[in-house]
Amino acid sequence: MAITISYMVVYIIEALILWQYCSGLFSKIYSERVEGICFLSSYTLLYLISFFEIFWINLISFTIINFIIIFILYDIKWYTALFHTFIITIIMALSELGVLSIITYFSPGFYTNNYFRNVIIGGIFSKFTYFVILRFISGISGSIKNEQQLKPDRSIFYLNFVPAISTFIVVTITAICLTADLSLTLDWMISISAFLLLIFNILIFAIYNYSQKKNYEFMKMQLQSQKEASSIEYYKMLSEQTENQNILVHDLKKHLEAIAILNAKGNNKEVAEYINQIINSEDLKGSVKICDNEFLNTILSRYIKKCQKQKISLRLDIRAGILDSLNYTDLTALFCNLMDNAMEAAEKIPDSYIELSVTHNNDISCIIITMINSCCINPFSKKAGELISAKKRSLQHGYGMKSIKKITKKYNGALNVYYDDNNMEFHTIVTLNHAFCILPSSISR
Repeated sequence: MAITISYMVVYIIEALILWQYCSGLFSKIYSERVEGICFLSSYTLLYLISFFEIFWINLISFTIINFIIIFILYDIKWYTALFHTFIITIIMALSELGVLSIITYFSPGFYTNNYFRNVIIGGIFSKFTYFVILRFISGISGSIKNEQQLKPDRSIFYLNFVPAISTFIVVTITAICLTADLSLTLDWMISISAFLLLIFNILIFAIYNYSQKKNYEFMKMQLQSQKEASSIEYYKMLSEQTENQNILVHDLKKHLEAIAILNAKGNNKEVAEYINQIINSEDLKGSVKICDNEFLNTILSRYIKKCQKQKISLRLDIRAGILDSLNYTDLTALFCNLMDNAMEAAEKIPDSYIELSVTHNNDISCIIITMINSCCINPFSKKAGELISAKKRSLQHGYGMKSIKKITKKYNGALNVYYDDNNMEFHTIVTLNHAFCILPSSISR
């Protein structure tokens, strides 16, 4: 009876270890309660199957049930679930085989003396090894938790052949150890081979996840670069439009003189057409004068309209002559991302507001950009203290702030963000060292 209960506890521990592993790597589909029930019922079934005491049935059942658990409960593709199932099966088998080899080497009669106690000790060691290895794998690949972050990569389907072949080798080694009386030299060779096989699979897994992380970051940086490039072209066009409007205003006196001449001649039809042509001119589209930097003026004009549409109060205070040395790319990346983040936090909040100020501190010779915006929820995670994005599309997550940090670093500045719980405000303070803002502007004037 005691042995039966011990094995039941072992299966519960295995279920908890697998649950911890999956939770650290994958995005769940169902609630924790549903997850718990599925793990408990699945490993109860494995426990009942173990009473047959047939190695092959136990191994196949363990593989199939784990695959079903991972594939059904988590948001991943079937070939990814299969890959992780093979990895888990190999680690389970090698951890038990490794502990068994070590124990029997140092104590050949370990399982014949005080069987119950020694089974518990061996089980603790093997499950601890199983837990440590899975925890290590979960740790090195935990940053890619949601497979939706990347397009499905079918290369993992072919990568499955590595753990599949390794599983066959592990089964072969286990069968030899259970049926043959091996010499000391062969025991050592098999133990070392099993260990190297385990290391090989872990390395394959680590290399795959490393390449996935790099591909993911490269993809997001490309998207960010494309976004900034598109914004630059847009604002160039908007700046040209503002310039055309200024030219039209400058020539207004000449237009009025021409209209007066036509009117004096009694050409009412031509006068009406002339006036209508000026009224409908593309050059008369509205533009708001916010600061003396023409390009930044065009950027913020767009956000004024967006804030008006979303009923967000926008207050701007930008001192003259401060940002002339920043080029198109830096102005776009810095202020577009600041405004996008602020509007994302302030939208759908009653009486929300955004305050942006750009000033110069003569004492420390730096430019200070301060953004204060309404924010009803603290965006910092309680555990890690890191910013959490509310964006639904994972490819956009966090890269606006990374772009701001990049500009800040370029000008040897500093970025400080914090949340004011009392006033429900999010504060962003960017300082740029004025000594690094000495290059001539690349803005065409």
